[in-house]
Amino acid sequence: MTPARSALKSAVWAVYRTGSACKAQVVRLTLGLLTGLVSGLARWLSALYANNWGLLRLTYYDQLYNVLGGPAKWLWVERGYLACRDMTPESVVLDIGCSNGIYAAYFYAPRVKAVDAIDCCLPAIRIAQRRYANIGNLCFAGADVVKDPFPSPRYDVVVCNAVIEYLTPDEIPVVFDKIRLALTSDGVLIGHTPIKPDAASHQFGSTSNINSKDKLIEILSQCFDTVETWPSLETTRTSVYFRCSQPRR
Repeated sequence: MTPARSALKSAVWAVYRTGSACKAQVVRLTLGLLTGLVSGLARWLSALYANNWGLLRLTYYDQLYNVLGGPAKWLWVERGYLACRDMTPESVVLDIGCSNGIYAAYFYAPRVKAVDAIDCCLPAIRIAQRRYANIGNLCFAGADVVKDPFPSPRYDVVVCNAVIEYLTPDEIPVVFDKIRLALTSDGVLIGHTPIKPDAASHQFGSTSNINSKDKLIEILSQCFDTVETWPSLETTRTSVYFRCSQPRR
C-alpha cells in the first residue's frame, strides 16, 4: 500500500471512530434523559397512589405501584421472597388473600407445579385473571376463606400474607384449622401479619387482632407443632412473619 493510500485509510478510520464516539455519546445522553424522565414519572405515580389509596376506597392494594417506586420501594418483595423458600417444582400452593395476584404470578407460579390463589375481593380477582391469563399453572378464584371450601383438598404450601388482620377473633382459629386440614403431613404454612399492642386500626378496612407475638404463637400452636416467627424489616409498622410446620392430626 502506498504512503498516500495508507494515510487516506487512517484518516477515514479516524473520522469513523470520531463519528461512532459522537453517536455513542448522543445515545448515552438520550438514554439517561429518558430514564430520568420515565423513572421520575413512575415514582410520582407510585407516591400518588400510596398517598391517595384510602381515598380511592379500594379493598386491595395494587403492588404494581410499588414496582413503579423503584429500588427505594423494595420492601414489598419481602413477602414473596420469604414464601418461596419452602416451594419446590413439585409443590401445590394455596395463596390466601392473593389480592390482584402479583405474588402468585411473579414469585410462586414460576417455581411450583400449581397455584390456587383466592381472595374475597372480586374486583381484585378479575384484574388478576385478566393480567395473568397466560400463566397455565395459576388459577384465581373469588372465595371467602372462612365460609368457602378451598379449591383443592391438599396443599404442600399455604401462604397467608396480610389476612389475619381482616378476620374477627372468632374467625382466626377457624381459618387456621382449615389450613391445618388442607396441608400435607410435611406441608408448611407461611404468612405475615401486623402486630398492634393496642389493636388499633392500621389501614383502611382492617384491624390488627393480634396484640403480641406471643399471642400469635399461642393461636398457631393450636394447629401446628412447630411455629417459628421473625420480624419484618418494615419500619412503618411492627409486623411479624410466621412459618408453621407439622400440622396436628
